[in-house]
Amino acid sequence: MKDLNRVVLIGRLTKDVELRYSNSGVCFGHFSVAVNRSRKTESGYADEVSFFECDIVGKMAESLSTYLRKGKQIAIDGELVQQRWQQDGINRSKVTVFVHQVQLLGGPAAAESGNYGGGDTGYYTPQTAAAAPVGQYQRAQSTEFEDDIPF
Repeated sequence: MKDLNRVVLIGRLTKDVELRYSNSGVCFGHFSVAVNRSRKTESGYADEVSFFECDIVGKMAESLSTYLRKGKQIAIDGELVQQRWQQDGINRSKVTVFVHQVQLLGGPAAAESGNYGGGDTGYYTPQTAAAAPVGQYQRAQSTEFEDDIPF
């Protein structure tokens, strides 16, 4: 039986996406997502925030760079990747999310008003991003989940 490595997160960007290019011209994007959750305590509920570092590669990173802005709510689907290195003779590691799909949540009107609730039905995958010219937004139409789904 194969192992499963998959993560799905919905949260807000803590800063704009940072783009870097390799010598061969491949685009790498890096961003961080804050995910809020409530936890029951003796005195009621307490909010907790977890921060996740995320990496995105290729045309998808370039296409989404103009839309991945601080405070924007997004949903991501990807896998966990452990990076290992040595620093001053000490073994170090960190776990990041390698993003396969991105869904922007909230519409243009919500983004201008600062309200990022609701949902945009645009899924961004390597296939849809590759079809878009660099720097342009392309939304893959999804026939699934046309109705608003309350979470």
